[in-house]
Amino acid sequence: MRVRLTLSLLAIALVPLLILGIVGDREVTRRLQTETQTRLVEVATSRVRELETYFRTLQTAVGAIAQSPTVAALLTAPPDATTARRRFQGLLSVYTESVPYQDALLLAPTGAVQLALRPNPYPNAAANPQLQEAFAQATTLLEATISDWGRDPQTAEVSLFVSAPVLGEKGVLGAVVLRVSNRTLQRLVNQYGGLGRTGETLVLADLAGKPTFLAATRHDPDAAFRTTIDAQTPPAVARPITEAIAGTSGVGLVPDYRGVMTLAAWRYLPSLNGAAVVKIDAAELWAPIDQLRRLGLGFLGLTAIAVGLVATALAKALTNPPSN
Repeated sequence: MRVRLTLSLLAIALVPLLILGIVGDREVTRRLQTETQTRLVEVATSRVRELETYFRTLQTAVGAIAQSPTVAALLTAPPDATTARRRFQGLLSVYTESVPYQDALLLAPTGAVQLALRPNPYPNAAANPQLQEAFAQATTLLEATISDWGRDPQTAEVSLFVSAPVLGEKGVLGAVVLRVSNRTLQRLVNQYGGLGRTGETLVLADLAGKPTFLAATRHDPDAAFRTTIDAQTPPAVARPITEAIAGTSGVGLVPDYRGVMTLAAWRYLPSLNGAAVVKIDAAELWAPIDQLRRLGLGFLGLTAIAVGLVATALAKALTNPPSN
């Protein structure tokens, strides 16, 4: 009789508490997940905005340089090499802070390198695939263009070329080309604000038919131009990257290139026709939830002990009333 009464009292006290705990846990988990996803999407949007601003700045700068009368004069009536280089360098100095370039070239309409600021390993645009791509697009489309990234066979440095046509009264006089390494891209990618201890940003572009990492990552310093997404990549790992390159944004739980489950947000990068993926390990995200659950279970356990003691004492009192 006493045992049944004790159990009944325990059930009356603990079942509502247990239900309240389960509902509260689900609500807290849902809110934390929603807040985390929202914060991650905001970081991804901010990263894409920074990257797009950087590449637009490159195009704007090279377009402004190409419109300078100094450049047209250097192409049509070049002075001696020393004077030409000094004038060209003086013009470029205006853009040094906003456009951290590694070299600047003036190309004739034939693609021959007419002037270079630094010792130049290219006799003409055809000597480098990315340089040829930038020159051909600029002089054909008549607008500032950006080549694909690539590892330069002469310098072994990862870089791209930004080019703009130089126009005169009789047509194309040549092109201005800036060679830009991935150092600034690496600096932008390596900003970890809001990404905790495990978060990182991946930037990829479709090179030779394969989405390719353009910068080192937090967990793989050798990822740039070595890690690719190909037919052997698990579909779950490839999905956010291929979707982003196709122009589809998203957010969700996905395994990353390490095989670790992460919460990721992915966005399209128009300037590179590529993808930006901002992610953070799921284990780090769920750590606060797990901690709250442990605290909740501890509180529930202590409450159960206290209720059990009270229920036992109350059952004893009810089953053994004091005698007169």
